[in-house]
Amino acid sequence: MLSRQRFPRRHSYLCGIVIQRCGILGLIALTVGCGSGATSVAPAPPPPLAPKPVAVVATKPAAPKPVAPNAKDNGPAKPAGIVNQFPEEKISDVFVTAAPEASSLAPAPAFRTEDQFVVAFGNPGMDSNMFRATGDGVAISERPESTWPLPSGFRADPQAGFTPEGYPLRIVCELDGKLMAFVPGGSVRVGSDDGPAESRPQFIAFHDPFYMDMTEVTVAQFELYRQNLREQKKRVPPAPLNASQAGDYPALGLAWGDASTYVRWAGKELPTEAEFEKAARGTDGYRHPWGNGRPVWPQPRSTSTVTAVGKFPGDLGPFGHYDLAGNAREWTADWFTPLAHQEASRLAGLKTLSNWTGPKKAAQGSQRVIKEAGPNWEVYYRSGSDMHERLPDVGFRGVLRVPPATTTAASS
Repeated sequence: MLSRQRFPRRHSYLCGIVIQRCGILGLIALTVGCGSGATSVAPAPPPPLAPKPVAVVATKPAAPKPVAPNAKDNGPAKPAGIVNQFPEEKISDVFVTAAPEASSLAPAPAFRTEDQFVVAFGNPGMDSNMFRATGDGVAISERPESTWPLPSGFRADPQAGFTPEGYPLRIVCELDGKLMAFVPGGSVRVGSDDGPAESRPQFIAFHDPFYMDMTEVTVAQFELYRQNLREQKKRVPPAPLNASQAGDYPALGLAWGDASTYVRWAGKELPTEAEFEKAARGTDGYRHPWGNGRPVWPQPRSTSTVTAVGKFPGDLGPFGHYDLAGNAREWTADWFTPLAHQEASRLAGLKTLSNWTGPKKAAQGSQRVIKEAGPNWEVYYRSGSDMHERLPDVGFRGVLRVPPATTTAASS
């Protein structure tokens, strides 16, 4: 039986089409083009050789080996293994990239049964080895009948479109200038049944819609906030630990309280753990922001690499948020306990978890949840640190929570 890999209904950052090795199958490439693509076909046979004055000896194909009368046919030979079967492969053998000479390829993840899929319909000649990456997540309406009134200090980006309910897909926070992407309300899968102990088990919670900063708060944006406080003669928090870096780097090394006061100054809040995972994993609970496959980076990257925000276009969530797996680890609003998921799973069996905010207090001291990437970029990993610590690899971003469309009095 052929092994086939589920490809999330996601948009592609490779100008329209991404090609990925499906389970243990080889790659059948698609030609990438902006907005269009064509499946590759077997190359045409070479033209016959021109006549030469010398004799040309024709070669014959090798005859099939005889099979013993009672031999058992076991089918094609099975591959030696399913984890990183192709350690010597080149990126050009797996993906079509804009700059292959500057790209790196991460090891293939282990094959999972739940990653199988079959093609229900498609263009003639297309099968499970050939596919397009398409957008997913939020329905778009360019001309909604009514629009949701934004709170003071926020304005819509009309070019990004609206949801059918009238929510702008992108809004701008006027104080810090950050672009925010809409995340629809509904269910979210939090944690994982095969993750680390503090992330088990997976449970389902429900939440209202919200907007979240598309990138982490940067060094320049935090300095703008400090300057604003100086002008108002208010207490000015310490600068980030990486204040000497370029202004488009995430602001790192700020205590939880200073991160929290920044987002409140901008009219936002820190995201809950469930909100962060919804933005990172989508409704289907992907293991990574880009789906369940392995990433392709434009340059070498590890989970400890910190760069300017949004530099890795592959680290893009289903609703348009960058750096949810890599770059800075990030503060959330929730108190940390190692058994929070076990308690949430128990409660989810008794009632609907609506706008889940985690435990009421920390298990130890004043620890808050930090979201971080696992060793293979899994976004359900979590840890806890004292909210007063200034950790050199921890940043943050804000959210703006909005009421559900059913309770919103939309205006024209």
